[in-house]
Amino acid sequence: MMMWNPGVFAIFDSNDLIYNSTEARGLWDLSNAAYYTFNSSCVGSTFYEPDQSIFLHSFDAECDSKNNKCGGFISVSNKNKQLFVSYRGTDVITQLMAEISDTLTAPVIFYGVGTTGKYFKDAHDVTWDFVRKVLEMTEYIDYDVVFTGHSLGGAMASLGATRTLLLGLRKSNQIKLVTFGQPRTGNKDYASYVNKNIPYAFRVVNTKDIIPKVPFCTANVKTFFKKQMDCDSTVDYGYFHHKNEIWYPTSMVNESAYKICDGFPLGEDPSCSQGVVYKLTDLINSNALLFDHRRYFNSQVLSSNILCSPITEGSSTADKISIFFKIFKKIKAFLKSFF
Repeated sequence: MMMWNPGVFAIFDSNDLIYNSTEARGLWDLSNAAYYTFNSSCVGSTFYEPDQSIFLHSFDAECDSKNNKCGGFISVSNKNKQLFVSYRGTDVITQLMAEISDTLTAPVIFYGVGTTGKYFKDAHDVTWDFVRKVLEMTEYIDYDVVFTGHSLGGAMASLGATRTLLLGLRKSNQIKLVTFGQPRTGNKDYASYVNKNIPYAFRVVNTKDIIPKVPFCTANVKTFFKKQMDCDSTVDYGYFHHKNEIWYPTSMVNESAYKICDGFPLGEDPSCSQGVVYKLTDLINSNALLFDHRRYFNSQVLSSNILCSPITEGSSTADKISIFFKIFKKIKAFLKSFF
């Protein structure tokens, strides 16, 4: 059962720019909860202080030509004057295929602050009004806003936080952004905007999670023949991560050690997850490789929770991710044929 971790509310301060692993564990529960259909019992099992935390509403909208839906939910802590926007990650294979297809097309401009993937922007655009309306409600107008999400949900959280700031709905010190297994979301210009304007932004990455490695960045030609491909920070095209990566290099069980990745280039520190070299056995066993993507803080996406019902019935998330990686390997092999 997912539980909001003790102490989170007491230490939650939008002016505190230090990564807090206790807070992150609680936000992971919210990101994980976005995969479920909600009711009052489910909210009570997710929040540590259910009497102080209220589930406002979930939101969904078709976000691609296959009629797949993107969405999440919004909750509030009136005691602490905070809104939480939690975005759902990919949950069906047709959605994965649509994401991959759109990723291979040219990026699109994201409201004047750089480019992002077409699928990411479409997902943001069709769900934005649900979020905006809550942010503009009189009773919440002075509440801080926390954006969180896993995988695709992490990209949507990043875009949601950025759009909130662009429209002046909140100031920089009223926004928190904490994501898990977030793919690269925009180009260098987009990353630079987030770096400069959203001080509290953390991308949590578990060990060998491969999803933060895609879409591919533009590799520095000087490192082309190395096992590790450094991302080129001098180009504006391609994809590039924004700050701050928090990398758990060995595990995320209990009080596992983590590294704050602030090396050059910022967002693509080669001493953190970007520098992970996958073994042949990793590539052969796709389930083992993506184990780290679907499990954070020792809690698996769509793990059993008797008070919450998974949004998507049918095959398990593990099966869907395994299928995704098989597709990913084919695309990678195709791209390698050109080099």
